[in-house]
Amino acid sequence: MSFWKRKKENVELVDSNESSSSAKVSDEIYAAIAMAIFSSTEYHDEESGILTIERTANIYSPWNSKIYALKELPIRK
Repeated sequence: MSFWKRKKENVELVDSNESSSSAKVSDEIYAAIAMAIFSSTEYHDEESGILTIERTANIYSPWNSKIYALKELPIRK
């Protein structure tokens, strides 16, 4: 079964002049999607996009200190 090709018997043609309940539902869905997109833009704060990195005065870090490293090979038993 191929998902990329549509079969002609599965396609329904709907008259655009018909005022059926499915046309009203699709309009309501489009309105709900539009309102969700519009309201989602209001939740986020606007930021300048500028990142400031400052150096600290203390460059020493215990993560890169060599005095805590193993000085002798461990004894294997």
